[in-house]
Amino acid sequence: MAESTADSIKSELSSRLRSLYDDDDYVEGCLDLAGSSENMETMIAFMNRAEEVGDPIISDDMLALALVLCDKSDGTVRSRYGTAL
Repeated sequence: MAESTADSIKSELSSRLRSLYDDDDYVEGCLDLAGSSENMETMIAFMNRAEEVGDPIISDDMLALALVLCDKSDGTVRSRYGTAL
């Protein structure tokens, strides 16, 4: 069940990132940088809060957030296959 929740979070974030910039490399890069479900949830929450207050978000904002979250984690970027990049 936890894996299906993680997949659901990843799918939601993928869709929302793609709505900002429809590019496979961008979406996969952000997901790889985010790494964990917790970081992906943080990114979704950031987008939700921005929408609530009427703040526009651009793709660069989300890429920057993904970089910060990666750095605050262990700093290792992993590909979608789980291998370190």
